[in-house]
Amino acid sequence: MATLRPHGAEALAPVADDDAGGAFFARTSGGPLTVYDLPAGHLLTEGLTGVLAAAGRSPLWLRLRPEDNDPAAFLRSLAQAAGRYRPGCAEATLALMRKRPGPAYGWPPLFDRLAADLADVLADKGTLVLEHAHRLRGPGVTLDLLGSRVLPGLRRRGVPCVLFAFPGLDPTGLPADAARWTTRDLRRPAPGARRRTRWEDAAGARAAARAVRTALGPAAEDGLSGASGVDDLLLRAAGLLVPLLDDRQRRRLGMATALEYGRGEPAGPWWQRLDDGWFRLRAAWSGPLSVVLAPSALPGPRELRRAADALLRDGELDRAVGLYLEAHEEEAAAKAIDAHAANLMDLGRWQTLEEWTARLPADVLTGHPDLLHDRGEIAAVRGDAPAAHRWFDLAATRYLARADPGGAGRSMLAASSVAVAADDLPTARARSSAAVAFAEAGTEPGAVVWPSWQQATTALLSGDTDTALVCFTRAAGACPAGSAPELIRSAGALSRQIDELRRRQEGHRTAALALRGRENEVLGRLLAAVGSGPSVPGLPGTGWSAAPIPLRLRGLNLGRPADAGRGLGARLRRALTGHRTVPAPQATPGETGPAGAGAPAPGRPGPMLVVELMGPFRAAVDDVAVHDGMGPRIRSLLAYLVTHREPWPSGEAIADALRPGTAREAGRNSLNVALHGLRRALREGTGAPVVVFAGSSYRLHPTVTLWVDVDRFEERIARARADERGGDDNAAVAAYEDATGLYRGEFLADEPYEEWPSALRRGLRLRQLDALDRLARLHFDQGRYARAADLVLRLLEEDPCREEAHRLLMRCHSRRGLPHLALLQFRTCVRTLGAELSIEPAAETVDLYRAIRRHDPV
Repeated sequence: MATLRPHGAEALAPVADDDAGGAFFARTSGGPLTVYDLPAGHLLTEGLTGVLAAAGRSPLWLRLRPEDNDPAAFLRSLAQAAGRYRPGCAEATLALMRKRPGPAYGWPPLFDRLAADLADVLADKGTLVLEHAHRLRGPGVTLDLLGSRVLPGLRRRGVPCVLFAFPGLDPTGLPADAARWTTRDLRRPAPGARRRTRWEDAAGARAAARAVRTALGPAAEDGLSGASGVDDLLLRAAGLLVPLLDDRQRRRLGMATALEYGRGEPAGPWWQRLDDGWFRLRAAWSGPLSVVLAPSALPGPRELRRAADALLRDGELDRAVGLYLEAHEEEAAAKAIDAHAANLMDLGRWQTLEEWTARLPADVLTGHPDLLHDRGEIAAVRGDAPAAHRWFDLAATRYLARADPGGAGRSMLAASSVAVAADDLPTARARSSAAVAFAEAGTEPGAVVWPSWQQATTALLSGDTDTALVCFTRAAGACPAGSAPELIRSAGALSRQIDELRRRQEGHRTAALALRGRENEVLGRLLAAVGSGPSVPGLPGTGWSAAPIPLRLRGLNLGRPADAGRGLGARLRRALTGHRTVPAPQATPGETGPAGAGAPAPGRPGPMLVVELMGPFRAAVDDVAVHDGMGPRIRSLLAYLVTHREPWPSGEAIADALRPGTAREAGRNSLNVALHGLRRALREGTGAPVVVFAGSSYRLHPTVTLWVDVDRFEERIARARADERGGDDNAAVAAYEDATGLYRGEFLADEPYEEWPSALRRGLRLRQLDALDRLARLHFDQGRYARAADLVLRLLEEDPCREEAHRLLMRCHSRRGLPHLALLQFRTCVRTLGAELSIEPAAETVDLYRAIRRHDPV
């Protein structure tokens, strides 16, 4: 099929015609902005061409299409028209559209860039003419951007602009001083002139009447008389002139009602002559000709399909899609859109893509998962996260249906990015893990790079540094040699550096533990050597005067009451441990003073001590954080005290727990040093005593109010189990939620090598895993599948071989309408059980997998 319409047809200017009403244009045009707001058929735009030529001005002409209401389509159309006007013009605009698409980065910079490009070529005797400007009405911002960015930019450079709007244009989007002309301005009454009919002021109607009179002579008057207006006159004229055409001319005219353009010598007033030998069917004639032409002359679905195919081959995507949809060839339209979707997205023509896909039937659209994915990205950029997730999940399902795991991975990767933006880290991590699995199942080289990067990012944001480092390293290693993006390469290098630092730190940690024990032993010997008691056994045999002064005077109390806390030994301990001034303890281990010694004055409330032991250690006294001043030994001592209160422990018991296998004297010395450090740290929050020695044991002062996260965790677990046994599921959910929220990590996570917390750490972890399991099942039973899935993911992070949890997560995904994630979870279960335990999944798990594949309700 021959070329049906010229490339860039909308930018072809009409050829000047002396009979086209140029006098009206000469009288009304010439200002900075002229708007002709008249219905189609009232003006012949070629009249303006002649006026501009007479003034020495060259028009940059553009007839807008319905798609140009999309700001990106308008920019592209006008930029291409500018390129036809002067080759190379507006290339900067097109480049910027690809670099910073308007829907994502904003439209004003693009319209400013286009205004500058146009001004550069039009400032020297050029004029911008936009025909069919009324197509910029309706939803969108194109008219506002034209009026606020492009037109003022051209005006500043002295470039006049002309807008034709058929049948009307909202003036609020245009500069207030625009010269606006309507049908009332066409009337030119003269003294003594006969009364004009309703259509004689319209240049298009006069041309039609002239053509009829030329063809039919006096007989034309009977057919034209009584026309009620322009539309009626054109319909009558078509009825009189079409019968005079031969069959070929009629078919050509019928095709023009669909294509708008034609070539060859035209016959009839409905044609407008354009540059380059082309002709255009005037908009006002399309309706009347469609009525008058016989159905055999109008193109049917087959002809429209062939025309659309030809237009698509010629690069006329917009018109081709329109014809496919008009011919009800929706699948052909979908294929055309799908093939050009990447270019549409790159240019920011998202509104056009959305409008086209909205016209496709659901069964056709779902057969093109790339379009589903694009709709998800459009929704995501607009901030509609729920809609974005729906599109991405549907796209992933359809990709898998056509055996394309790589496509499913891309949709899951996009869904993870949306979840990160919404601060939904559990969903973000689940989607990124799915993206990695799908990428690994595909065949595309390097497909796992960005899914691994996303998995690392979500893990890092969730505080899971270990997983993040592994994934960053994997992302860098998956890149083809020499092609890794700088961001990936840098993250991989930093991850390897952190791994090396951790290995070195682990080596230092082991050495530090050994050196710590040796330090305590030597410190005890040092204290014993220089004297830790309040008196000296005796002087050297040479007598007082010959004895060194430190030995002569160290037993003096200088008139103060004897106080072990002020003796030389105490001062030495403070110096050796970096203390400035440490008040004396309430009692030393050998004393039997009252437990309440040093209590605050009567009526004054005691301090509040808050200690969090699960996860990173935190402690506060009266809302003042005191944990920053505590070293590992001090943290371990406070943790032991607050978790061993029934009964309170003796000094020997504490020393044995904290320093097992250490000599008694060295252990006691180490305990004294730790006690001094603990009291000093607690004094950052209160001057009242907190830790005292009474009744042969160390304990908290009776006035201290204590809150420990471990106690609260145990209490909420017990409450939840009681509520669950009593059938109050809502109360059980609330209690389990409280408990799992308190568990920030393993007990004394900062001290993983201490021996005494091991049993308590294991017990708390098991109770946390059981709580997550029970809470997930309660949410599942109550239909809250998304929350249940999040909890099961937390459970599997801690215990990946718990097969019952894998099955529960598969059911959650299936009931949420995400069978692809359920099937992926089965593969994860199989891989984990095989790698960790060398076993196959249970029959119950396999049966569940098969049921989901059959789309059975589970």
